[in-house]
Amino acid sequence: MLVIGIKRILPDGNVFGNANSDEFTIGVDGDRKGIFKRFEYLSLPFSITGNRDIFDQLIKRAEENGTSFRQELEKDTDAMCIVDTVFDRMCSNPAFSKQLLDHSLGRIYVDDDVLTGVEEGNTFEDRLAKVVVGWKHLADFYCIEGLVGGDGDRNPFREDQQSSFVAGSLDSLETALPIIRQKVNDREWKEICLKLSSVMGRDYKQIDRAVDVLGIVFGKERDISEDELQRSLRNIDELSTSVFETNTDLGKLYNTLIRFHNWMPLALKQNGPDGDTYDSICVPTKKALGMLEWSSDVRQTLSRITDATSPKGLALATLVDDGKIGNKQELIRRSGELERRLLAEIDERREDFSTFGLEDPAFYTGLTGGKWKGLKLLHDAKEALGLTYKVPKGFAVSSMAIEQILRESGVEDVIKEGIFSLDEGRRRQILELLDKTNFEACNDEEMLNPLGNSLIVRSSMYGEDGSSNFSGTYESVPCERKNLGEAIREVVKSYFSQEAIASREDIGLAHVPGICCVIQQRIKGEGGVVHLTKDDCRVSFAETPEDAVNGNGTHRSARSISDALEGTPLDALRDDLNSLYKVFGDSDIEFVMDEKANVYLTQLRPKYRTPELVSRDIEADRMVVSSLDDLSKTVLDRNYIVTMEFLGRENLMNRDGEIMDFIRRNREYIVAIEGNMPSVAHIPNKIEGHFRIPLSTSL
Repeated sequence: MLVIGIKRILPDGNVFGNANSDEFTIGVDGDRKGIFKRFEYLSLPFSITGNRDIFDQLIKRAEENGTSFRQELEKDTDAMCIVDTVFDRMCSNPAFSKQLLDHSLGRIYVDDDVLTGVEEGNTFEDRLAKVVVGWKHLADFYCIEGLVGGDGDRNPFREDQQSSFVAGSLDSLETALPIIRQKVNDREWKEICLKLSSVMGRDYKQIDRAVDVLGIVFGKERDISEDELQRSLRNIDELSTSVFETNTDLGKLYNTLIRFHNWMPLALKQNGPDGDTYDSICVPTKKALGMLEWSSDVRQTLSRITDATSPKGLALATLVDDGKIGNKQELIRRSGELERRLLAEIDERREDFSTFGLEDPAFYTGLTGGKWKGLKLLHDAKEALGLTYKVPKGFAVSSMAIEQILRESGVEDVIKEGIFSLDEGRRRQILELLDKTNFEACNDEEMLNPLGNSLIVRSSMYGEDGSSNFSGTYESVPCERKNLGEAIREVVKSYFSQEAIASREDIGLAHVPGICCVIQQRIKGEGGVVHLTKDDCRVSFAETPEDAVNGNGTHRSARSISDALEGTPLDALRDDLNSLYKVFGDSDIEFVMDEKANVYLTQLRPKYRTPELVSRDIEADRMVVSSLDDLSKTVLDRNYIVTMEFLGRENLMNRDGEIMDFIRRNREYIVAIEGNMPSVAHIPNKIEGHFRIPLSTSL
């Protein structure tokens, strides 16, 4: 097919850099131009809002007009409005910035895996077609790289404020990790890998393999002093337990995470393909370079670019575009053919990532949610450190799988009308669509067979059990296997409850469907929660774990884990829990005991550390609220410490929404809350972890 009307197969972006300002340049025939940042496009605002088609149109116009993406963007008022809206939200709500990165990066790494497996032809133009098509398809990744790298004249991550050294400490750790491994014992090294695993979203064995690569690249022969060793170990501890809540810190953190991924394996699934991350661009680039004569000026020029393969691929495509090497029309034709084939294959290939099991190495929260991350870390810590508790069998249904169902049902179209707010009319419209939606596609027979007939479907939404705390906001639904589809539907519907919508809007999150589910064998029996912090250990026991998190049952606390567990059914796990605290820091851990007294750990949730109850610098009156009914008519007009006398009573069942509404209405003036409800329960967790309000309790 003769392709007419394309002036530039790879148009300039000119958002994060241009031909005259770039970290990588190439000079051929005396003409030196930038060949990396110049081609990064501002795609992310369009992808997150469901307007990727607008981005594609802007790229197409730039190709046909021989202009840049930036020129076409600035001529399109509707497109500029989308960018302005997303950037304004990022600047005012860093929680959304993090959501945008997490939501996008998980899908990007899946597509990197998928694209790597798409075969191209054997000609020079075939190889470059893979580079061109892959670059455009993965535009969100290179957009993120440009943003967190601090490039561009308008960038939400370029805030003018100090940032934490720890946020970017992976960069300094890269050269130290291979040496640290030689200086610590095997168990200590596995603990380090587990800590880094909790940051990276990849299991500890892949972290270990990445450090192997780092040792080859940076060497492992140099020595480090004891002071440097201890400083590096402290950085790892802080990195794995810190909450980063400013755009500056998020930019530094994700910039280093992206670079660390250079050393990670390609495989996101058990028995996945061999290779390295980013191979979808790098491998065809290397193949294309290998087809150039050794003596060619182009090859010699590109060889001067070290440790960066992608710029070499872009340089080759640019030189073809400029008519200096290769056949431009052939490259255009091959790229078009590959792009059409990819569009036909991509959804089918993504189906391989519909579910994730405990043996699968990847657990990005954008793909599998916070609850699955906690379960995966519990599983890996048990395996790595030889711990004795059990983890229920189960698997996660990924957000990609559920989003595909929501796309087909029309729910996604309703969300796209406005991702930052969801009024009651649209909420009810979504629920009506969900009532007619079939979720049987989530029934992975191979994953289900080992679980038996008695199951539980648990929410694992984005933002749940992470730096925010949505404790008790989403549903868990027990079911038999024949009713699994209906149970999944109920969990998905809980994402669109009034409380869930309000909770996301509290902290500026978008309503993009970061919906994941965990399907597990149901363990029936007594259970509860263990609350671990530097200052104390608290344990709640009840007839079921659900009763414990609702504040019922018996409670005990002590300064140490051993003292708190002494004489309880968890006494045998004191060493296990000490190990988990050493690795993961302040945490809430849910458990259940079966009829044989086996203890299953069913949740690991980071514990947000609130400040002291009342700062001496804040003046505040005290207010006592005796009943839930009094909350609806209480409006504060100045700072108060609010004592909720009703906390801990049985009449709280299903009325926690009234407490949350009171806090939302008055949060500006609530300095702290007091009330006798165990800190492991949902309501105290949400007061502290979600609203960031200190809570004092004697239980």
